Amino acid sequence: LYEALSEKISRKITYNDIPEIEKRYAFLMENFPAERPLLTVNTRILIDKLIDRGMFDKALDYIGRLKGYFPNHMSTLAWGELRKGDIFWKLKDFEKAEKVYSEVFETFQGYSIYEVLALNRLADLYLEQRKLDEAEKTYRKIIAGYSDQREFAFEASIRLKFIENIRKK
Repeated sequence: LYEALSEKISRKITYNDIPEIEKRYAFLMENFPAERPLLTVNTRILIDKLIDRGMFDKALDYIGRLKGYFPNHMSTLAWGELRKGDIFWKLKDFEKAEKVYSEVFETFQGYSIYEVLALNRLADLYLEQRKLDEAEKTYRKIIAGYSDQREFAFEASIRLKFIENIRKK
């Protein structure tokens, strides 16, 4: 069943595929709890595919299930919350996206990659909305607090120059 689920998820997903995927997924989750960690990758792939296909309601449903399915898998929980924020951003619900990214930053303290991912998305969200002061403050926070995450610190410094150029115009 695990292989069948993996194979089904690896293909293009349509709304017609969802009932079969859900049936297999639920069976595995309910009957093989010790195997749940093996399903984290499949769950992430499924959620990403649902988002890519614009099936945001289904993706949010699966993200909502992550805490029940993987209560101690902090990276999966953090990842799911980031993806939730991404969905709200795509839906142009900037207020909800901002709230989710801020909550990820606060909730997953000690998991620096998720802290910096949340801050980076938050800063980019502010920049897209032309909230330049908030964006600048958040990018500076990335540079000051996450210099070990070089890629993000470098990206933040580039974005700060971009903000500076916008303000000059």
